[in-house]
Amino acid sequence: MNQTQHGNLIAEISKVSFVMDDLRLFLDTHPDDEAAIRHYNECSKKRGELVSEYTRTFGPLMFYCPNDNASRWMWNDGPMPWEGVC
Repeated sequence: MNQTQHGNLIAEISKVSFVMDDLRLFLDTHPDDEAAIRHYNECSKKRGELVSEYTRTFGPLMFYCPNDNASRWMWNDGPMPWEGVC
């Protein structure tokens, strides 16, 4: 994956995360809105897929990402997200 694809993936994760944050605020005042709950769950699934794709391709995006390699702790591999790679 090249730098442009990397940036696009980060942008998609950010967009879905923003929608989830907005829906969380809405659901705080509308806890029984089934459409909003469904949309939140769809976004949560999509975000999980995007973060998994990022982790497989570039390494962990955050400390809580799954460590898919049982024999090696991968958090320290490669540049950290805050080191300007994004």
